[in-house]
Amino acid sequence: MSPYVNRIRRALKLDPALFEEVEADKHATGEAVGVVLLSSGATGLGAIPQTSIGSLAILFVAVLVGWCAWVYVTFVFGVQVFSVPETDVDVGQIVRTSGYAAAPGLFAIFGIIPLLYVPALALALVWMLAAMVVSVRQAFDYSSTWRALGVCAAGWIVLAAYIGGVVLLLQC
Repeated sequence: MSPYVNRIRRALKLDPALFEEVEADKHATGEAVGVVLLSSGATGLGAIPQTSIGSLAILFVAVLVGWCAWVYVTFVFGVQVFSVPETDVDVGQIVRTSGYAAAPGLFAIFGIIPLLYVPALALALVWMLAAMVVSVRQAFDYSSTWRALGVCAAGWIVLAAYIGGVVLLLQC
């Protein structure tokens, strides 16, 4: 198994050590962005039965924009609202850890199966929230999972509403 695939597998397992590893590995930024691109592609492909092929590119870009917004909101809340004395994080660290936290979005591909679109997307979004909580806890050096959950929840609600709205617009 390649190291990249192994990291994705570990992200899916919510392995805290993986998020510490990629936080420290400045060379993992491209890999993390790759996970986001794969996740966005899987979400778009999973939506094909619900939308047109032409909407695939729009959904792909929309998911990428949503992820960027989630990372931005998480960073701002984590640094300005929920920081603790141990918090020492930069944008690169949160991009790497949250990029790998997007790995559960790969399961949105199962939305391509009739009747599985909503459950696949819901599973992916909830699993991504769990991965994001672990990644934020590690990146921001929180000792409290609740603090990490608070940071992630605001951005996740915005992301879920945004993606849901885009999907509804594409169905019109």
